[in-house]
Amino acid sequence: MMAKFGGATGGRAESDLDSRIRNVLDELSRFSGFGGVYFGFDQRSSPLEGLGVCRFCSGCLRHPKAGSLCQNNANAAAVQGFAIGDVWYCRCWLGVDCFVVPVAPHNEIIGAIEVGGYFSPGEGEATQHKILSRLSGLDSSGMAERFVTALQGMRELVFGQVKATAHFVLDATFANGLNQSSTFAMRQKIFQQQQRLNRRRQDRLSTAADTPQWPLSSMMALVAAPGDVGQEIGRRQAMDDFLISLLLDARGDLTRIKAGLLVLCGLLARRQAERGATWPAIMGRIDEKLLELEKLADAEALCFWAENLFFSDSAAANAKTALVPVHSLSDRVHDWLRQHYAEAVGLNDVAAAIGVSRSNLIHKLKKETGNTFGDMLLAARMSEAKRLLSFSSLSIGEICRRCGFQDQSYFTKVFRREINLTPREFRRLLTESQSQPAP
Repeated sequence: MMAKFGGATGGRAESDLDSRIRNVLDELSRFSGFGGVYFGFDQRSSPLEGLGVCRFCSGCLRHPKAGSLCQNNANAAAVQGFAIGDVWYCRCWLGVDCFVVPVAPHNEIIGAIEVGGYFSPGEGEATQHKILSRLSGLDSSGMAERFVTALQGMRELVFGQVKATAHFVLDATFANGLNQSSTFAMRQKIFQQQQRLNRRRQDRLSTAADTPQWPLSSMMALVAAPGDVGQEIGRRQAMDDFLISLLLDARGDLTRIKAGLLVLCGLLARRQAERGATWPAIMGRIDEKLLELEKLADAEALCFWAENLFFSDSAAANAKTALVPVHSLSDRVHDWLRQHYAEAVGLNDVAAAIGVSRSNLIHKLKKETGNTFGDMLLAARMSEAKRLLSFSSLSIGEICRRCGFQDQSYFTKVFRREINLTPREFRRLLTESQSQPAP
């Protein structure tokens, strides 16, 4: 019977969501030998079990008490994973190693894909005894005894194997529209920034000789930091020092944090004026940033916004003064395409993302590279297609879909036009060359 999932509304939406989740679970089983389980956040819905789930985990899911504990554990892990924009590695409520990939098709988390049924090297025997003890305490009907054989059959896997499988699942959720790669990339950057700030904050607090640095003085040091090529580490440290000073001074008050960032906007506006920007352009940018600032509702988002604001201003300054720009417009488009090549994107999307007009984007891309945006998008998709054909066993149809092509016939036509081989011929040629004995 088809499981119903939380987060979908209406028969058609449920069916579409079911299909995409099943695709991920099927791909996982086909290409890795692992089995996965999807848990919706709706506690009334049944989990969806893919092929290859170990006998122990499968039996646990069907137990009236253990099944709900599995779901609660997976959903909690998914929340943690979505917060950091990555897979969450953990142990299930019983102590079996597992990883969880959050499912958030519209940037709102609705469920979790859990993959488990393995132990870390050398920990299998000791962990089995703990698990059996917990099962005995949970169920007096002999459940533990029934699962002894299944438990003993679990594999011990090194983390490298587990991580490769976890990234495979995460990529599959991107390809099937269950997650957005741009959202996860942004969340990872926010998490990395917060880790860096926490380390520097602890270093500062643990240094007895360190004197308090007020936000305004650290802000002035930030704005005065060298903007030359090769000075990014120094600028990033100055930005971290400013944010730490601001957070310590604000004591969690978002209004005070925003007030400090308003002053930073003013100082950056002055730098723009010194570089020759017109007053309407300066005021237009300030209005835009004020609207962004107003919508932010937590300290983490404010810190990430401030860092992006400062480094985009530094990049603009470098583009004005350097003989060869550090980040040309074509470089920025290329970086953006590496994250979005699989999506249905156009000129308006990338222009809005990197902060230029559509006409300016067309003109500068042609001037810098001699290519159009369509040329660059196709190159990004072709590059990924050749990588997947070379290093994966994915079907041609799946590679076509993952790389953002309309359909397989169009993909084959474009591929042949670009390198005079079909995707299948390209893969066969690689396989034959790799199988040739070395001279």
